[in-house]
Amino acid sequence: MSRRWTLNGQSGFEKCLQYEENIPRTSTLASNEVLVELHAASLNYRELAIANTDGPTAARAGPIRPNIVPGSDGAGVVKQVGAAVSAFRPGDRVITHLAPNLVERSGDEALPAYHDIADGLGQVVDGTLRSEGVFPETALVSAPESLDWSEAATLTCSGLTAWNSLLALAAGATVVATTSSEDKAKRLRDLGAKATVSYRENPEDWG
Repeated sequence: MSRRWTLNGQSGFEKCLQYEENIPRTSTLASNEVLVELHAASLNYRELAIANTDGPTAARAGPIRPNIVPGSDGAGVVKQVGAAVSAFRPGDRVITHLAPNLVERSGDEALPAYHDIADGLGQVVDGTLRSEGVFPETALVSAPESLDWSEAATLTCSGLTAWNSLLALAAGATVVATTSSEDKAKRLRDLGAKATVSYRENPEDWG
């Protein structure tokens, strides 16, 4: 039996988030599916935006599949694989990938579009706020052995955002970072950010 959180609307977590337990384990997998026992999940601002379409990010959030399991980032162990799965086997450590469709494309076609994000984990495909779940093979990548579960679960969205900023800096772009405190702002400037904006001091102007 497993446990999960589901989102049954988009009027905020307080109204629409529901906890469920004693969920029967999936008995069969499609050929491209992987059963994962999740050990950690992390939350991003994306989850808040999806859950509350009355907020300022409503235009970007998009609709959800009814009773979706929220969360795009998580880490765990493969328990079972479908017949056509070649990248993973039981016992492998994995982390989730927000936009499974991107993995099946290459070149410029692999650049994420709005619909890739809106059709991803935690919005159309069940996400990571559950103790175990079935994912498409393309929604998973191998987890680094050097990271514990909590660390691995933060890589996909927030980790890749930071990584993209470093690549942009290396390519000569001007990086402006948003943050919540002067201590964090100093650290960001030390890492190469040209300027920083506090979203606590400037809540109306930063985004």
